[in-house]
Amino acid sequence: TIKSTYGDTYRSTVYNSWKKDGSARQGDYGYGDCTGCWFFGTAFSELKGCTISKVEITITRQSGGSSSPVGLVVRTHNYSSRPSGAPTLSSSSYGTLSLATGQTNKLTITHSDVLNGIKNGTIKGFGIRTTYDSAHYAVCSGNVTVKITYTE
Repeated sequence: TIKSTYGDTYRSTVYNSWKKDGSARQGDYGYGDCTGCWFFGTAFSELKGCTISKVEITITRQSGGSSSPVGLVVRTHNYSSRPSGAPTLSSSSYGTLSLATGQTNKLTITHSDVLNGIKNGTIKGFGIRTTYDSAHYAVCSGNVTVKITYTE
């Protein structure tokens, strides 16, 4: 089980900078297109070479935007810490977790791209990005837990 060291949101189109408030956001509530990221330092490198069978990421949605459930579109990234500019997330999404504000739930990922990416050391963290509009806007805690099932 690996806990994120922190989460952050890059807001393009308006600020073109990281929000640096400890939250991971997606969508756009009028303050820029939000791409949320969770960073784990080098924690995933300990699993390099291991056979990964599944990844479970537990996410908490905070208040902000609509209180009704929003689908969080989970993607991967290869940063151990916040890059200086805009982050690049995987073009593919590896699942959508629908959460209302105040809810916490778990998304299980078994896609071979993710399992092999952790094994090969190319995936270092997760992020959220979807349609940049207010209907898809969501604010998540920067604290997520990733449980990785593996064999050495």
